Amino acid sequence: DYATDDGSLVEITPDERATMLKKALNLSELSKYWHVDTPGRDPLRLVRTPLVPEQPLTMFGSPVKWIDQKDAQKSSAFFTVTKLEATKTTATLAFTYPIEGVVGTATFKRREGAPEWRLEKSDVRER
Repeated sequence: DYATDDGSLVEITPDERATMLKKALNLSELSKYWHVDTPGRDPLRLVRTPLVPEQPLTMFGSPVKWIDQKDAQKSSAFFTVTKLEATKTTATLAFTYPIEGVVGTATFKRREGAPEWRLEKSDVRER
């Protein structure tokens, strides 16, 4: 029942944040932008942010590399989570992959009281 979501923000646990990040990284719409055969794309570089916990992740069969914002140079490939917030039943994760000019969002839903966030929809586009 989605009716009792009053739109106020709720806390998201580090595990939930990590799961949402993994689901966003694995969006099928993003796969054409990774270009893993291009130098500098594998391992994937993720920018450290308080929005998602820094934990071991694997992309393209390699461990991702967490980098500081100051190391995220325009000419290099890196993925940044720019927003992650949730109400009781809806969560939104926004991201950028600047080297490809890509911005996107992943929207997650969960039923009232249910533990699991499910990917509801995604929007990936070139700026």
